[in-house]
Order: sequence, then C-alpha cells, then structure tokens
Amino acid sequence: MDPWQRAAAEARTAQELLNIAREFIATFMPAELASIPEPCRPTRIKGTDDLHHWQQRLAEAYCEGAPRTPPSAAHSRLLSFLTIASDRALALAGADAANDGRGTRTFQR
Repeated sequence: MDPWQRAAAEARTAQELLNIAREFIATFMPAELASIPEPCRPTRIKGTDDLHHWQQRLAEAYCEGAPRTPPSAAHSRLLSFLTIASDRALALAGADAANDGRGTRTFQR
C-alpha cells in the first residue's frame, strides 16, 4: 500500500477522506490524466458519492479495455486509490449510522 492509499484507508472523517482524494488527484500530470479514457477521468470530487462514481467508471473502463490493451499506469494507480477510498467512505458512513447522536455507539447485529 502506498502512502496515499494508506492515508485514505486511515482517514478519520469523510471530509478528511475527500481532502486526501482531491490532493491525490492533483498530483497527476496532464499527460498522465490524458492516458486515462476521457469518460472516467475524475472531473470533480464534491462528496463521497463521487468517490464511488469515479471508482466504478474506472473499473468498468479497466475491464472493457483489458482484453485489447493494458491500462495505463495512471489508470491503475487511480483505480487502486479510489477503490480503497470508496471502501473507507462506506466504513465511515457505517460508523456514522451506528452513532446514536449522543456520542455513543448503538448495538448493531
């Protein structure tokens, strides 16, 4: 796991996770982004639903293109990161749902 993936996996809040995702995407050079199919290049990350959206788009393009040509390193790197970020967003949402609003955790089966 690279440092960006680790930071996403260890994010304590959804806002922290979103900030990490935005910073990570900003590290891509224009040529790297150009190597990713245009329909799955992240254009904005406003909420955790965007993490899920772009992860799904990247995964679909990855699977569709794999038989013909291997995906670019940038595509693979972004897909790996967004998969971890999406998983973390789901975990954070579950933790928020389990909180009863008084700072205590409710019982979950």
